[in-house]
Amino acid sequence: MSNMTYIDFKSLKDRRYYLFDTFCGLDPEFCTQEEYLYYKDQYPDCYDFVVDSFKKFPNVIIIKGIVPNTLPQAGIKKVAYLSIDMNCAFPEGEALKYFWPIAEPGAIVVLDDYGWTVHINQKKGGR
Repeated sequence: MSNMTYIDFKSLKDRRYYLFDTFCGLDPEFCTQEEYLYYKDQYPDCYDFVVDSFKKFPNVIIIKGIVPNTLPQAGIKKVAYLSIDMNCAFPEGEALKYFWPIAEPGAIVVLDDYGWTVHINQKKGGR
C-alpha cells in the first residue's frame, strides 16, 4: 500500500485497483489437497482489516470471493498491472487466462510464487 501513497493513487481518478480474494484462505474446491493442507491454518479472516486499510483510497475495489468465480463481477476492460499471488495454482492460472487478453501493451504481470520450490504447481501451470 505504500506505493499507492507514494504515487498518490487516490488522485488518479481514471484508475482502479482491484483486490480479489477470499480473505479467509484457500477454497478446497479450487486447490490441490497438498496446497490446502500446506496453507489451511495460515490465513485468518482478514476482510475487515483489508477494507479498513484501503478506506482512504476510493478507487480501490475489494471483491470478496473465490477466484475464478468473482473475476467477471468487476467488469474490467483493460489491465496495466496484474499481480497474482494466491498460493494456489488453479485459480492463479485462471486469473492469468482471464486477464491476459485485456492486458495493455507493456502491461506488467507479476507471478509471485512462480520461482519457489514449494509452489512448483504454479511453474507447471496448474493441476
